[in-house]
Amino acid sequence: MPAKVDHDDRRRKLLAASFHIFASEGYAACTMRGLARSLGVSTGTLYHYFDGKEAVFVAMFRQLNDEIVEAATQELQEDPLDAGPLAVLLTFLAGHIDQLQAVIRIGLEYHRHHDDPSSRDWLASITRKYTEVFQNHLALDNPDDGRVVLSLLMGAVVHQLFDPAAVDLGTHMMWVQQALSSETSA
Repeated sequence: MPAKVDHDDRRRKLLAASFHIFASEGYAACTMRGLARSLGVSTGTLYHYFDGKEAVFVAMFRQLNDEIVEAATQELQEDPLDAGPLAVLLTFLAGHIDQLQAVIRIGLEYHRHHDDPSSRDWLASITRKYTEVFQNHLALDNPDDGRVVLSLLMGAVVHQLFDPAAVDLGTHMMWVQQALSSETSA
């Protein structure tokens, strides 16, 4: 009797592995045939789970960002050293900087090839998840503050990508802390 296949698990594993392919080759250079070859599956298998390259990419990008948000949230909730949410966030950011830079790179490349309202909508929904995490764990009353924190951190991640020596994430986080503290006391 053939082994029973857990299709959800198989799909998750295909998506997880496809991140590295999209990150190294770029969205535009990937094809379903190339993805299947790199993933070690047939093109038919890949089409069994996904309608095409864009479907693979969107599902991969959503899954990856859900995993990042979940990991960051877990670290923020645990805070074993009682260092505070900004310190935990900085540690998380520093520990995942390469992955976050790759996510931003491939997200921007996808957007460049799909500059339409539907692609902006699902990409915006992902940024809203990050904003909610910042809003909740940094105890920010003003929703705009979560968006500003996300913008500053994304900017720092991109800036470090272009000029690693120029960006000290600790300095960025101290600035965010001071800005949030002065707003709270105002």
